[in-house]
Amino acid sequence: MIRWTSVSYLKVDLMRALIAALLICPVTAFADVADFYNGNEIYDYCRNDPFKARMYIAGALGGGMTMETWNKGRASVCFPPGITLGQVEGVICTSLENNPASRHLGASSLTLNALYTAWPCPR
Repeated sequence: MIRWTSVSYLKVDLMRALIAALLICPVTAFADVADFYNGNEIYDYCRNDPFKARMYIAGALGGGMTMETWNKGRASVCFPPGITLGQVEGVICTSLENNPASRHLGASSLTLNALYTAWPCPR
């Protein structure tokens, strides 16, 4: 779903963030939970705890990489060359700030929608 070929250094930054997130945040899985966070929670992180925001976003991007592999590389988000995890964070936090009416929705959907809106792949 997400094209990563042109941003290999984002992968390194992402991997460091994912490792930090896994070391810091224990994960509890519930089979009946569709989303762990909503947009209000991530927006609060964006404003008050940018480290937590970046860790969530890094995890969402890692999930996107996995989905792309399962989806045989068909990308729906095409990052431009030179993009950083900080830029991705800025796009997502800005989207949450600019769309308060939808912040009650699942954070993963809001995150992917913000990325798709910012960097759609050419059709």
